[in-house]
Amino acid sequence: LRTAEAELRDRSGRVQQLEASLAASRESLDAATWELRRLRSRRANDDNGAADDDADRGAVSTADRSCQTDATATSGAAKDSAVGNGGVEQRQQLLDELAALRTQLEEQKSEFDQERAQWLEEKSQVLNYQKQLQMNYLQLTKRSQRLEAEAQQLSVDLETKEMHILRLSNGCSSGGSSAAGTLQSHSGSQC
Repeated sequence: LRTAEAELRDRSGRVQQLEASLAASRESLDAATWELRRLRSRRANDDNGAADDDADRGAVSTADRSCQTDATATSGAAKDSAVGNGGVEQRQQLLDELAALRTQLEEQKSEFDQERAQWLEEKSQVLNYQKQLQMNYLQLTKRSQRLEAEAQQLSVDLETKEMHILRLSNGCSSGGSSAAGTLQSHSGSQC
């Protein structure tokens, strides 16, 4: 029983060591993956050519080797040679993709500029239309106020004339008031 417990403790310790090693390997792999992505991005943006390409390949090889365990060392060397052989093709492919993306971006920019110019033109037309509507509204308001004033003046004039006619007709029927006499003398007629 004691032997089994000791063996269990040994295996448990070994499992913990393997788990710690696995965690460290994962961290190393994550770091290498991040470095690889960074280098690929740098390579895609780099227009200087082969000088930087050799340095990138060396850094990629170093990053790949840093995350290798003892069991995968030989496959890592094969990966390094594959990266070296395919680096030129991969670089050209990335440059082609970059050129396509630039073309697409310029097309989108051109379309955006056209839409913006059209929007600005339409905005200008709308603003001019609004100004014209405001001017028309002000003109109609002034005209309406002027017509209302004229209508009031005509009403006052009509009312005054009606009052004058009533006074005259009342003056003729009452037998010659002074106002009626004055009117008769001016008109030269009699009631």
